[in-house]
Amino acid sequence: MGADTKIEWSTHTMNFWTGCQKVSPACDNCYAESWAKRAGRDFSQRQITSAFLWKQPEKWNRAAQKAGKRDAVFTNSLADFFDNQAHQAWRDSACEIMEACGHLDWQVLTKRPQNVPRMVPMTWMEQWPAHVWIGASAGDHKELERN
Repeated sequence: MGADTKIEWSTHTMNFWTGCQKVSPACDNCYAESWAKRAGRDFSQRQITSAFLWKQPEKWNRAAQKAGKRDAVFTNSLADFFDNQAHQAWRDSACEIMEACGHLDWQVLTKRPQNVPRMVPMTWMEQWPAHVWIGASAGDHKELERN
């Protein structure tokens, strides 16, 4: 289990923003939407997280470098990083942080893999950072074929 997350395959969780909308049947049991309801938030509204949280990856990166290890960061567990409705400026800033924090393995899961090429820095499409991992959750075969 991670240092600051209960997700067993990650050391940290970094939410640059929260909020999303359902795009497939795989979203029916979304734990992030359940979290938002418990917190009294409208999950359809995208909200940037605090400046304090945005500074945490630099701290984690320094600690991982000092310890000579790689920490895994589950990115945007309460949102989809490639959501069309999230502000591109947020994503651009998040990509800068991820690129700068090369001692962290960034785990970015999405239900919108078709958006990746147009939403990441152009340089990433030429030379993808090895420490930024993209995964797509399709839910079922029909959704896999759609993407």
